Amino acid sequence: MQSHQVNPSPQKQRNITLSFSDFMKIKNGITNTINDITEGEEKEYIKNDLENILTIIDEIEQNREDEENKIIKKEYENGIYEGKLLNGVREGKGKMIWKDGDRYEGEWKNGKFDGIGIYYFNNGDRYEGEFKNDACIKGIYFYENGDQYEGEFKNWKSEGKGVYYYNYGDCAGDKYDGEFKEDESNGKGIYYYKNGDRYEGDFKNDKKDGKGIYYYKNGDREIGDYVNGKPVGKHVRLNADGNIVTINY
Repeated sequence: MQSHQVNPSPQKQRNITLSFSDFMKIKNGITNTINDITEGEEKEYIKNDLENILTIIDEIEQNREDEENKIIKKEYENGIYEGKLLNGVREGKGKMIWKDGDRYEGEWKNGKFDGIGIYYFNNGDRYEGEFKNDACIKGIYFYENGDQYEGEFKNWKSEGKGVYYYNYGDCAGDKYDGEFKEDESNGKGIYYYKNGDRYEGDFKNDKKDGKGIYYYKNGDREIGDYVNGKPVGKHVRLNADGNIVTINY
């Protein structure tokens, strides 16, 4: 036969909720009181009682720490989370695997990516770096084709200062160092060619656009305007030997 525990009547039952800071104040107060008791048989009884209470408080505190450090596996509608929870919300370190194959491993805050982590995309790409409010803000993005971007992000796109390394196709070995917007080189930057040439100047939508200087590996340099990646108008080429040549495009 199953035994049944009789609950106290509702009138006598009382739930008390304490914040952690209040909890620690009580513990510290009891500790200070024990330290102040130094003599007398009656005081010794009081001291023993307080020490027993302190033991219970230590057990409660330990249970709280154990609960905070507990690794929980929780299933959501779109995937499975394994890690730490705080009041039922993802907090601290944890791993989330979505049904579409994406995966995140790292730090969480209030149920969102926040801190240092790695996001693996189901297409083979991955991002490693800093997160804030469910978005990457600064780190390294590794593309499945071998290309790599290192720098600042906004709304999951490269934006701000960064460096893009080309490791695939005809551009393999090239590098762009400069400003980005909406996942493309936009603003001021330097494009380094694998053959030793480089271009310094304005960019728009991943192409040379505006004023710039093209430096040849032999020491020559060419100054002029560019539109949609191509030189336009009059350019001045300063040769390494001191000669000046005017070129019309």
